Amino acid sequence: MPGKDPHHKRNFLVAVAIAMNYVPDMSAKEILLEVAEKLPPNATLVDAIYELEFRQAVQEGLASLDRGGRVPLEEARKRIPQWISKSSFPTMR
Repeated sequence: MPGKDPHHKRNFLVAVAIAMNYVPDMSAKEILLEVAEKLPPNATLVDAIYELEFRQAVQEGLASLDRGGRVPLEEARKRIPQWISKSSFPTMR
């Protein structure tokens, strides 16, 4: 059961990081160039910023989990509306 596995969230974030070719030792410039190369020609600056913020969130999530940090399920449920409103803004999807 996913909720009982203490490694479930980290495994999920690792899968996301792998899917976006995240490399922990990439410089900011390398990340910017990679994001720019993957954006479609009609992408806006909002789309680029969204992608960068998403990468940052994954990186911070992995670091937090490595330090033993976690968010209780009830707190995550309270935060979901904020996450949804943030993710619904970009024009690219």
